Amino acid sequence: MGGLLARGELHHPAPCLHGRYAGRPDTEDLDRVRRFAAEVIGHVSAGRPGPMVGSRSDVFKPKRGFYDFVALVSTDGFLRFTLPEPRLDPARCNQCKRCAHECPMHNIKLQPHPTLGDACIRCYRCLTDCPQGAFGADWRLGNLAIWAFYNKAFERWFGDLKPGEHVD
Repeated sequence: MGGLLARGELHHPAPCLHGRYAGRPDTEDLDRVRRFAAEVIGHVSAGRPGPMVGSRSDVFKPKRGFYDFVALVSTDGFLRFTLPEPRLDPARCNQCKRCAHECPMHNIKLQPHPTLGDACIRCYRCLTDCPQGAFGADWRLGNLAIWAFYNKAFERWFGDLKPGEHVD
């Protein structure tokens, strides 16, 4: 029925993404979200069929939007090949077990230091949530792969970046 893109500051550990869209969502973004939500309520309440006026155009073109394209190539195999596996620096680890608790795949075993199993989905919660900063990653290949999809040309090509809008 419709769609809206709202930006928020990125906190992904990949250096090419971290801090992008600083200060977002801002008041203008939040106002757009409120207006869109009100339009959705009005559209549904009135029983109107079809698309909502003012929605993102790529919402109505299945498999042609930026995020559809990224989802198509972001397979498990591609991510495991291009994104780095978190690595532990045992000298920094105090065995607090937070990484094992935070891992959504229950992929970290303590023996006595954390060891990642084969089910790592590259969520990086072990890396970003470790109070001691004991996990790290080699982002050389991952940064190139991520930047290839999240750059100004791609975002403008797929309609996600307005003229004059910056990718920080």
